[in-house]
Amino acid sequence: MPNRRKLVDLAGRRFGRLVAMTPVIEYRRETSWACLCDCGGNKVVSAALLLCGRVSSCGCARVKHGLCFVPEYKIWTSMNQRCSLATHKSFPRYGGRGITVCELWRFDFARFYGDVGPRPSSSHSLDRIENDGNYEPGNVRWATPAEQANNRAPAPGRQCRTLDDQPITRRAIAHHLAMTYGAYMYAIGHRA
Repeated sequence: MPNRRKLVDLAGRRFGRLVAMTPVIEYRRETSWACLCDCGGNKVVSAALLLCGRVSSCGCARVKHGLCFVPEYKIWTSMNQRCSLATHKSFPRYGGRGITVCELWRFDFARFYGDVGPRPSSSHSLDRIENDGNYEPGNVRWATPAEQANNRAPAPGRQCRTLDDQPITRRAIAHHLAMTYGAYMYAIGHRA
């Protein structure tokens, strides 16, 4: 009895830069799709690779900048996913709040990398200066964990601590007062 797999209709669906156009039966009867890329290129990709997200362009994304293996590329990809993929675990805190990636960066890693530059160290992460603003030139920086902690939106239902009308963490308050974090927490009656 022949093994018949049900054809999943991907026609017209977008996978990154690729739009599936027509099904193609290839080697070992695996269903692949002829796809059209945003750059105008064509690529035949297996349905499995499209659905799991392993292939999202005709190769143009790698060829243009040659930086697909630098850490910043993974950060750029994650930034795009949390702002546009409703299934991403962080979508409610980003795309769900209306935060978007500007059109200049959304499909152009080289432009993003040119504007933001290389990450200063492995402890730095991408940070939006204006927490409610979008990922766009002038509103992002590479920040240390301490800088990131001081630039967070308060959790729902929690009051935000401020110093000089700026949100601030307890650790930053202790530093501002020239105290250790433990001493500060003891002084306000909390355990560190």
